[in-house]
Amino acid sequence: MNSVEQLSRSEMASLLGDVINSERSMMWSDFRAQGGKQHTRAQCRVSRKAGAPKNCVIHNPSRHKMRGWPMILRASGLIERRCPHGVGHPDPDSAAYLDWMEPRGRWTSHGCDISDGGPCCAPDKP
Repeated sequence: MNSVEQLSRSEMASLLGDVINSERSMMWSDFRAQGGKQHTRAQCRVSRKAGAPKNCVIHNPSRHKMRGWPMILRASGLIERRCPHGVGHPDPDSAAYLDWMEPRGRWTSHGCDISDGGPCCAPDKP
């Protein structure tokens, strides 16, 4: 007989914590403080000449409402912004660049939280 063992809340929380930690995410400030390298302005210009989006999360960020939020570097290379609710949202400039590199459109889709009637990262309404 097959049976599924029920996990306690603490076991489930521990398992979920392991899954979250497996993403190997890091705050951008910690990444830089530990000697992490970023691309140069020259590399940025070369990418734009090759067709990359004009905005760069580091050198030329677009004017989106998440600009002031802390950056999180994911193991995938995607940079997210941490909203006031503690949720990571794909930075639109990082996502656009990765979509250009791998045109599958997967970088901009995410499990956005819904707060105050809409996602934190949605553009401000006029």
